[in-house]
Amino acid sequence: FPKRLFKLQCLVNLFNLSSPYQGTALHCQRPSLNNLAGKNYNSLSNQCHAEKSNENIYESTIEVPSEEMMEKLGGLLSYGSLPGDVILLYGDVGAGKTCLSRGFVRSITDDENKPVTSPSYLLDNTYKSPKGYVIHHMDLYRLKGSESLHILNIPTIFERDVCLIEWPERLGSIKPEVFLEIFIESKDNGSRKVRFVGHGKWWSETVKNIEKYI
Repeated sequence: FPKRLFKLQCLVNLFNLSSPYQGTALHCQRPSLNNLAGKNYNSLSNQCHAEKSNENIYESTIEVPSEEMMEKLGGLLSYGSLPGDVILLYGDVGAGKTCLSRGFVRSITDDENKPVTSPSYLLDNTYKSPKGYVIHHMDLYRLKGSESLHILNIPTIFERDVCLIEWPERLGSIKPEVFLEIFIESKDNGSRKVRFVGHGKWWSETVKNIEKYI
């Protein structure tokens, strides 16, 4: 957990805000993020519907108004990322899973122009971080159940790399103990409803910070 605490502190330092471990209650009143890395995150809706179910799982929902903001949200999630991080992305075709992943990969590789495309045909697109570890962007749609997961070296890579997984339903029960689920739903007005479910201390705290600061 000390590594996770360091990750959370990186996120807090980025926001230039006090640490939530200093006794500050976490809730849905979110200050402006206009000064965050020079990017305007304020247009992410602050519609927040959070419910803490137990100490290791935390859920929150926001509304994302545009593709640009979905990509910025992905970038926000990448801060402080470490090997062993697993993000499961649920949503229909065109919901924004790859868009969010693009923001995550471009941020973590520090390359805002890096081509990040859907892994539908290759199953696994990989990217190298400046720190030397690998980011896997996977699409499991064409796999025939959990028995095919060995093709992608799952679950071994969950422990040593960073994984963004589209169509994670194919994983069945093969999931790490600590992970983040993101459910993306298209709305009639063109925006997206994004529901986060953080499993484990780090992702629960990450969801709380997104909920508080966006």
